[in-house]
Amino acid sequence: YTMGKLMIRKLRDDWTASRGGRNAWKQFHDAFLQYGGPPIPLVRRAMMGSGDNGSLF
Repeated sequence: YTMGKLMIRKLRDDWTASRGGRNAWKQFHDAFLQYGGPPIPLVRRAMMGSGDNGSLF
């Protein structure tokens, strides 16, 4: 569970960095939840685009 939590936080931070930071958290959660329940790396690729390396750290 902890690894998933860290992956989601990293995705949130990366996704919102160019969208207003903490002000974009609601938009992030809405976008994240619309993907349903696939593995987080697949959601990350869909949200961040193919240029993202998917690195957790």
